Amino acid sequence: MLSGEFRQIVPTRRGTCLQSQVARCVFKVRQDVCVNLATLLQPWIKLQYDELCTALSDLGDPENVHVARVRARRLRSVLGGWHLHLPPHAPKLRRRLQELGRSISALRDIDVIHELISLDPPDDLPQWEALLAQQRAPLLASAREVASSSSVHQLLLDLHALAYSNWGSIGRLDVEPIAHEVFDAEQARLSDLEANAIDTHDVRKGAKRLRYNAEVLAPKIAESEAVAIRAEQMQQSMGSSLDSEMVESWLTQARLAQGVR
Repeated sequence: MLSGEFRQIVPTRRGTCLQSQVARCVFKVRQDVCVNLATLLQPWIKLQYDELCTALSDLGDPENVHVARVRARRLRSVLGGWHLHLPPHAPKLRRRLQELGRSISALRDIDVIHELISLDPPDDLPQWEALLAQQRAPLLASAREVASSSSVHQLLLDLHALAYSNWGSIGRLDVEPIAHEVFDAEQARLSDLEANAIDTHDVRKGAKRLRYNAEVLAPKIAESEAVAIRAEQMQQSMGSSLDSEMVESWLTQARLAQGVR
């Protein structure tokens, strides 16, 4: 269940917005800014695309693995949130972005485990770093193979087209009514996950999706940054617990494999 702090940004029950001042005013469009769909979304898509391309070019660096995974997830989240109002081919990119993210998720997990264990190395497992390096090598080779594949090359071409092409009449749509629709839907989605999800990880993913969609609106829409910040805090709180569980599981398996009692 979500803490009281985070209930300020999500509905408590399915589809019912909270009586939070932040939630009520978050998508009030700033009167001094003229916004249409393309001018709001395309600069953001360009940024994610550029950073994704850069990260995929050098997955040997753990930071690039992290960036690639996050950029793919951000794009998926926003393409999902805005799917009813995008060029026809755009929503179809979500599945391919998901496949890309999954192809590097195990590599990212190893990097997170390394990062966390290095903060407090176990005395009874001095070879932990070597064990992680052995596991990382084949995962890195696999991720690099995927990153250089024809399917990912085509995905990047399609993302480039989405980021830089003219959206025509779709791009000229007024963003204000769409923003309300997207925000309400993302709030309801997270609320439903809170009420019904069995896996905490699903709720955390819902918080990320709300966060990323709110961040898109931050340059143009009043108060949306506050929602993004609160959702990020929720995501990080839940993520820390899940990461700790992952590290403990790895250490337990490593000790068993090494005969450490």
